[in-house]
Amino acid sequence: MKKIIFFSLLIFNLLNAQENEWNKKLELVFGYKMGVPSGDMGFYIRQGHGIIFQGLFKPNNKFPFWIGGNIDYIIYGSKNTRQEYVFPDNTVANVDVNVNSSITSYQLVLKYQIPIKSMIEPYAMLRMGGSSFTTNLYIEDPRYDDECVALEQEHLHNSKTFNITPALGTKIYLSKTKNCFVDFNTGYSVGGEVSFMNPTLGEDMSNPTHIHNIKQGNSEATPYYVNFINRRTQVIHKHHVGNIYQSTFQMLNLRLGVGMNF
Repeated sequence: MKKIIFFSLLIFNLLNAQENEWNKKLELVFGYKMGVPSGDMGFYIRQGHGIIFQGLFKPNNKFPFWIGGNIDYIIYGSKNTRQEYVFPDNTVANVDVNVNSSITSYQLVLKYQIPIKSMIEPYAMLRMGGSSFTTNLYIEDPRYDDECVALEQEHLHNSKTFNITPALGTKIYLSKTKNCFVDFNTGYSVGGEVSFMNPTLGEDMSNPTHIHNIKQGNSEATPYYVNFINRRTQVIHKHHVGNIYQSTFQMLNLRLGVGMNF
């Protein structure tokens, strides 16, 4: 009887130890991100706002390292403007111009959790991966309803580069069970050369054949034009939708999220 009790307690302790070993080994974070361009990039685009999703796995509870992945998406330029345009056939119309510029990043994550027993846990993190700068556009001619369509739509411009982001953060647990927490993280991304569009739509483009480069910072702005065709008249016209710039990827990242441990 004593042996049965002994082995029962031993098995229970082993199972409990195994449960503790695997407990809190998965961490999921969802939240808000603000990206603030710096360096030359800061001359050409404004700060962006978006969302993040991060999943981390802890291989062994005896070591304070987590590994996993991160996906984030921010919009740094979005405009819907109505402009008067003079067509080659001398007709005049107000045109709706919709432009959306965004950055999507995919990164591997390595996090070092400082091994302290507290409701507030600081950590250091390194994110490495790639970023895609994309600009989408749609312009509709209201004079002919659906009879005037854009010759160029979606993914007007796309450019990719690598990035490395060292970061520091803090987890603030909401209960003693440490299942839920608030996560604050600040990092700085650096990467390679990338081209991107700035949706500045306030220029007078009544003369679309006049193309010029605008000097800003250390890079020239290359105007980007989109061709449109009117199905009824078959008149092709151009419209200026923004300027393309090129610089190295430099951005300050501020992230605030909520997370759960499993």
